[in-house]
Amino acid sequence: MKKGCVLLAVIISLGVLPGCSSRAPELSEIYDRVVELVEASYELNEIFYGDGLPYYDRNLEIYAPMYSDYTTEGYTRDYNIVSDLAKYHSVDEIKMAAERVYSQALLEEVVYPSAFTGLLISGAASGTQYVNARYVESEDDFYIYAGEDQTLTSPTPLIYDYATMEIVRPSNGERVLLRMTAWEEDAPDSPTTVKLTLTLSEDGVWLLDSLTV
Repeated sequence: MKKGCVLLAVIISLGVLPGCSSRAPELSEIYDRVVELVEASYELNEIFYGDGLPYYDRNLEIYAPMYSDYTTEGYTRDYNIVSDLAKYHSVDEIKMAAERVYSQALLEEVVYPSAFTGLLISGAASGTQYVNARYVESEDDFYIYAGEDQTLTSPTPLIYDYATMEIVRPSNGERVLLRMTAWEEDAPDSPTTVKLTLTLSEDGVWLLDSLTV
């Protein structure tokens, strides 16, 4: 047998033929990581789609002096200053936490536009609507949007039954599709089946490639 044929046979036997996906991991190999990621995602979902980071409410008299120097024009009119007691105090700090849980692609395509830059949403009934960035920052402060027109709010958090977790097809060594039972926090008697996707990062770390809300 020629050397090239021998090498090809070895590659195939090892399951590393270029262009072919490696086998999916066993559930036991990723179970703990999935639990860790889902649990960590609750905080991020709250930051991006829920109540957000704590802030100094500009409508409360006690905080009025903090806003006395701001004009009524521009973003300062519709934003509150994030509290010093908040866990995160900049866009970069939030991104650092998010990128330990969610994939870069998901964050850049789905989460970051509404969180940090704002986006346009087109609807047949309402036409095109601009959604303000949830968070903006200046040289001095970090702000959270407080306008009444903010429409990107989170549904009731889902509670996952990890005991029902299973890997389903199509899954491979770089991307895994999971299925498990979950229910809304305020509706435990109405469980549903939810699918989540994991993706393997360039660093060899499993990350969520779908939102847990």
